[in-house]
Amino acid sequence: MDASDELAIRSLHSRYAQGVDRGRFAETAALFAPDAVLEVQGSARVEGRADIQRYFEGVGVTLEKTSASRLIRHHVTSAVVDAIDADHAHGAVYFLAITERGVDHWGRYRDRYVRVAESVRDSGEVAGGWRFSERICITEGRAEGSWAGENPVA
Repeated sequence: MDASDELAIRSLHSRYAQGVDRGRFAETAALFAPDAVLEVQGSARVEGRADIQRYFEGVGVTLEKTSASRLIRHHVTSAVVDAIDADHAHGAVYFLAITERGVDHWGRYRDRYVRVAESVRDSGEVAGGWRFSERICITEGRAEGSWAGENPVA
């Protein structure tokens, strides 16, 4: 794994955060390998892109129904990425989520990554690239009166 691989993997973190925040659930699900697993500890474990997309859509509906605005912003930082081999890596990144109420919840993602033959760029071009093969979301705290505190899907 070289520096361009690490940069591509770090880009997954940002694309994930912006995708879920903007309600672009199909694009966000496409960041996962076809047989990937998303686990939100204490809430859900979903397998495969289609189910991951449906999970995001369900959280989006909950956010829309329980908030005055659908605003949520995930900030990701302190990423660590370690190669396993040329096509596999694992890592971790911290997150902080902000809603209309202010700081809402925070924690970390534990990830596994895989290089796949397919990748969709912003231009719509399909090429090879890195994807999440597993993402475990560990919420370590929720602010008092927070959206996530009232809706434990986050």
